[in-house]
Amino acid sequence: MTRELWDRFPKKAYAIVREANPDGTLVIGPAFWGSIDYPDQLELPEEDRNIIVTAHYYWPGELTHQGAHWSQHKDLSGIE
Repeated sequence: MTRELWDRFPKKAYAIVREANPDGTLVIGPAFWGSIDYPDQLELPEEDRNIIVTAHYYWPGELTHQGAHWSQHKDLSGIE
């Protein structure tokens, strides 16, 4: 999924949520599985001070994904 395509979702969700709940806190993440490398590319309304941007950081992969059956590190374990 491209960043441009991903950016459509928060904009649509933002409008829907703010209509129903104008003061609630929103948690929004960037494209590429919420990668820590992309939060600055989110286009968010500057006047809305009730948004939390979330990001994920999974490095080194050998540590964070050890034993995960879907990862290339599925056979690793005991890494601290």
